[in-house]
Amino acid sequence: MRKVIVLLVAILISANVEARRVDARSIQPRYTPVTIYFHDGTQREGFVRPLAIDARRVEFLYERGGSVQQFESNTIKRIRRYHEEGAFGEVVWLPRSLVSASGNVRERRPRWLSVVVMGHVTLYRLFEGGLAHYFARREGESTATRIANGVGTRNPGGPNLGNVGWKFFQDSYPEMAERIRNGEFSNMSADIIAIIHEYNFRAGLR
Repeated sequence: MRKVIVLLVAILISANVEARRVDARSIQPRYTPVTIYFHDGTQREGFVRPLAIDARRVEFLYERGGSVQQFESNTIKRIRRYHEEGAFGEVVWLPRSLVSASGNVRERRPRWLSVVVMGHVTLYRLFEGGLAHYFARREGESTATRIANGVGTRNPGGPNLGNVGWKFFQDSYPEMAERIRNGEFSNMSADIIAIIHEYNFRAGLR
């Protein structure tokens, strides 16, 4: 009888230890396969831990289960994240310029922005505070300028495409700026993407 009790206790302890191991595995962060492109022209392939939008360091593994390395975000030009069936998306570490309806410009700290459209003008998206914010940047510019936020949601109090987005285009494409001011485009993702495609097509770089 004593042997049976000892055996049962051993089984329970073993099961508890294994359950803890399984639970520990389940809470391990998922590392995404990536290629990291650095400002110095080098690149590395491996895995990164999911990034917070304000992460100043990137946790990188050459292989799953390997040792973790950390890279400063400001040393990275872009990160290409791979998804299923060969699809990928890219994120960049960029400061942002916020232009108010009155024309005041404020520069904000860098964030990891998702690339939506690439071209002479590149369009970026940032999800923050439950809202989608869109930023645009011309080649050679150091910051991305906000052209819309609260996209696809009711946002009556905040800047949107109609009252701030046109300012980005007023010097280089005044016709587009006027169309935006006249309400031809809505504050929706599809319209914002269409504007950037048209701008790039006009620039002959599509």
